[in-house]
Amino acid sequence: MTYGEIWERGMARLEEMGRANDLDLACETRSSTSLNRKYLDSIAIEMRLLKAVVADTTTQLFGTQLQSPVIGAPLGFGRVLGQLAEHGPQYGTGYLEPIAAGLADAGSMMGVGVAPAEQLQSVLDVGAPTYVIVKPYRERERILSKIRDAEARGVVAVGIDIDAGYGVRTRYEPVGETYNAPLSPAELAEVRASTKLPFILKGILSVSDARAAVDAGVDTIVVCNHGGEIIDYAVPPLKVLPDIVEALADSKITILVGSGLQTGTDVLKALALGADAVMLGTPLIVGLAAAGADGVAALVRGLSDELRRNLSIVGAATPSDVDRSILHFPFLGGS
Repeated sequence: MTYGEIWERGMARLEEMGRANDLDLACETRSSTSLNRKYLDSIAIEMRLLKAVVADTTTQLFGTQLQSPVIGAPLGFGRVLGQLAEHGPQYGTGYLEPIAAGLADAGSMMGVGVAPAEQLQSVLDVGAPTYVIVKPYRERERILSKIRDAEARGVVAVGIDIDAGYGVRTRYEPVGETYNAPLSPAELAEVRASTKLPFILKGILSVSDARAAVDAGVDTIVVCNHGGEIIDYAVPPLKVLPDIVEALADSKITILVGSGLQTGTDVLKALALGADAVMLGTPLIVGLAAAGADGVAALVRGLSDELRRNLSIVGAATPSDVDRSILHFPFLGGS
């Protein structure tokens, strides 16, 4: 199946289950997700056919060789994943394991968010290189214990969802106290120092936070808006990405991007603006709904193949060779 066929089949299945709307639960007006899509769609790409090459998408991340710079976003229990797991063996016995199997088959990387230790182990047993993102729990020892457990089980990297300090917010959830709390720079540095693994800080959406992450010793940041579930009218990640890349030019930090990326051209734009790799969340759920682990693998392969084709068309031999000179911003301005 092609990427398009996987997407259509998965969305049809989610519609049957009454879960398609749950893929966009951004807070209040949902403007964060609509602004993000509009910004992505406003960026145009120029072709450089006389410099065309057959691109190689192979990427190194956290000491692991991947088939492309497309990896899984950190996933945990959710409305959609939980229900898919209840709808038959074709979706797997759990809600994360078949996604991990599909990513492993496609030569990609799995991300795990909120999940019990036993399920993390079953994901690792599937064989995909896996990283773990922990929530900024109000009980700080809980953060450290989860990181220690993940490290002991053999994950390739660990990190924290810094943007969830005041909780994840959807249109259907009340505002109020949560089991999370924001971390101070000193607390972040302490958490980072607790592990020898590469450390990821997810939820960066400003130059200010990006610089603070570098000061705290973070190895990798994820520029994202958590699918619009933190604050309404959040700036599109690709809009702020160039400023962050410029501000961190003298550091050795790895920069990932997430939130709303769905196509090979989306990935190309992110790479051209300075990202080292991208995270996919919602597309993996759609692939799972379409055909279980096979659907996830086919979707990631299809997207990676499209990225390879796009890189070739713009004259970039590898993901690191593409730059923002191929991009044009005709509608929303910028450069």
